[in-house]
Amino acid sequence: MSARYRVTLTDVERHDLRELVSGGKARVRRVKRAQILLAADRGETEAAIFEATGSFDVWSSAERVRTPTLIEWSPRGLFPRAVYERLAARMTDARVCDIDAGHLAPMQHPDRVVAPILEFASRNP
Repeated sequence: MSARYRVTLTDVERHDLRELVSGGKARVRRVKRAQILLAADRGETEAAIFEATGSFDVWSSAERVRTPTLIEWSPRGLFPRAVYERLAARMTDARVCDIDAGHLAPMQHPDRVVAPILEFASRNP
């Protein structure tokens, strides 16, 4: 099941985003976000949007994370727990928790995703 996010842009918003991605000196992050919003506005799936907007180097970014971080892992997900453990080890203060869900957990079982986050947030204000 591919996820679809409902994004409805106004004509002005759509125009501004198209202008942003068409050139100029905008920051890469802003351009990527604009591309994502435009793709979602066209009704594209999450997988198609990710594929079209390029990859993200989560490993180098993890080293810059300085806040307490909870990483949720599911045995029915796409990656082994060891991958998540290695990612957490690169962060200053991160831990991995197991949730009973699949790869699309936030959409299929939001309650299972939110409960550990709320508990983690209450311990790390």
